[in-house]
Amino acid sequence: AYALSGLIRAVPFHAAQGRCLLPLDVMKKHGVDPARLHTAEAAAGLRLVVATLRSVAEDLMRQAQGAKTPSGLLVRLHKVVAEQYLNKIRVL
Repeated sequence: AYALSGLIRAVPFHAAQGRCLLPLDVMKKHGVDPARLHTAEAAAGLRLVVATLRSVAEDLMRQAQGAKTPSGLLVRLHKVVAEQYLNKIRVL
């Protein structure tokens, strides 16, 4: 969830560099061409890609919520940061 939220946040930065690290299967599903990510025509599909990835990240956070192991503490700490990122993304 933390990685996905960071990946979503980095889309503008990567697009400015001509790079795209979003999952190709999700992009293809929503009709987004990675080579045209920076164009206005990609905007609607890109919103759907981001919404899909955000949903996956939120599902992962729900799964991790009950983790009681020592590594679960690390998961919960990353969850806090991921939630903050995803809340900002939701507003956009």
